[in-house]
Amino acid sequence: MGLEVLGASVLVNAAAWQQARDDLALLLGDPPVSDGASWASYDAVAPRLNLGDETDVPPWALMVKVPDTGAAATALADRGWSAGDATRGGHETRVWLTSPAGLPVVLYAP
Repeated sequence: MGLEVLGASVLVNAAAWQQARDDLALLLGDPPVSDGASWASYDAVAPRLNLGDETDVPPWALMVKVPDTGAAATALADRGWSAGDATRGGHETRVWLTSPAGLPVVLYAP
């Protein structure tokens, strides 16, 4: 079983988002994409590194872009993954999952 994957990146969450953004800027330069308050995306590394400010989720996760979060989450839940509820963000729908081995994953779709 393979999901239709449109892309993948790594998400790191930090409660002190601005300080983490400044720290990463020293390493990677200014992020080409950022809302200036809670999200930044760095293309200088592969895979892309995303910095978020969420504190009620794991501090890091693999982000996987899929065409349909509901279908993908259901397919993974059928294989033993635990899935949270879908949430709508400013530009995407997200579902947090945990694999049977404990891997944190965020599925997202535009």
